[in-house]
Amino acid sequence: MAHEYGKETLSLEFKSDLKRLPDDDLLDAVVALANSDGGTVYLGVEDDGTPTGIDKVHQDAVGLSAMIANRTVPPVSARAQIVGTEKTPVMQIDVPKSRSVVSTKSGKVLRRRMKVDGTPESVPMYPYEIATRLSDLGRLDFSAQPVPDATRDDFDPLERDRLRRIIGTYQSSAVICWN
Repeated sequence: MAHEYGKETLSLEFKSDLKRLPDDDLLDAVVALANSDGGTVYLGVEDDGTPTGIDKVHQDAVGLSAMIANRTVPPVSARAQIVGTEKTPVMQIDVPKSRSVVSTKSGKVLRRRMKVDGTPESVPMYPYEIATRLSDLGRLDFSAQPVPDATRDDFDPLERDRLRRIIGTYQSSAVICWN
């Protein structure tokens, strides 16, 4: 029997809703996708791609999107819609790639990765990975990071003079005192 939804990938996650998937488990999947390249969660689909339907609690697409936005930081604007058949409805949740690092309201930060067997999984994003992610997104300027215990004498005097000249060429620039 061919499975309607294919197989899970880094951007495609299936969640069974036979026993009413806890909201926290759904939020974990959304956060992991947002912190990777975005993707789609199919709620009501088994891991092998077989649609089994959604619980009555999860049949409100607008409410589900609102719950996701309200319980993620910064809010994830996921778009939910019911797909599948009337007999076996499935909730399709499209998750955009985030331009920053996203967490659940409880502070969980997750990302997607491939396991050795080629199947995807959601794993914690550790602090050192957050800086790398922000840098990859062009949202982290390493030159703006504080340097503990640095003093004015640590800066090259020729470079300080060069910076003064550059700033001086722009009339609207702020005055910086390096003396």
